[in-house]
Amino acid sequence: MNELLDRVHAYLDGRNSLGDFESWFYGLASDIHKQGPDSEAQMVYAIEGILAESSSAKWPEATLRAELESVLSPYKSHAA
Repeated sequence: MNELLDRVHAYLDGRNSLGDFESWFYGLASDIHKQGPDSEAQMVYAIEGILAESSSAKWPEATLRAELESVLSPYKSHAA
């Protein structure tokens, strides 16, 4: 979970590009079903949905960032 949080925060803070984040994230997401239902899997599914909706609806990057921030809000204490 910590790496996932760190990677999302790196994107939100501008330390990584969206493309870099997506490349890393989709590798994680492709294997998440093997872990079973846990909080990390739930977060991955939520982020995956946000990325898909953002792409299909052509959201501005500011909207994407706001949506990702909302998913992370319960985990603020783990911020990098």
